[in-house]
Amino acid sequence: MKIAQAIVQRELIKLTIDDEGIVMQWGEPLDFYTWNKQPIEIMLAFAASHTDNYINIENILAKLILNKDGEQVLTAGYKMPNDVLLAAYLKLVEALS
Repeated sequence: MKIAQAIVQRELIKLTIDDEGIVMQWGEPLDFYTWNKQPIEIMLAFAASHTDNYINIENILAKLILNKDGEQVLTAGYKMPNDVLLAAYLKLVEALS
C-alpha cells in the first residue's frame, strides 16, 4: 500500500458524554465535537498530559473540545466543571486512540 492511501480528510466527529452521573446532574447527555485527526503536536501533548500539570491539560482540552462549527468552547474567562472536563477527557482518549 502506498502511504498516500492512508491519508484521510479531517472531519468533525460528535462525542457524547452519557455517564449516569453527568446525565443525572445535567438532565441529558452532553455533546461536543472534535476533529477525527489532530496535529501531531496536539496528539503528543495529549498523550503526555497525564504527567503534566492541570493548567496544561486544560489548555490541551480547550483545543480538542469544540462546538458543531469546529470552534473552541473553552475560551478565555470560561471554565467547565471538573467532572464534565474529566468525562470529556475520557471520551477523547477513547475516540482518538
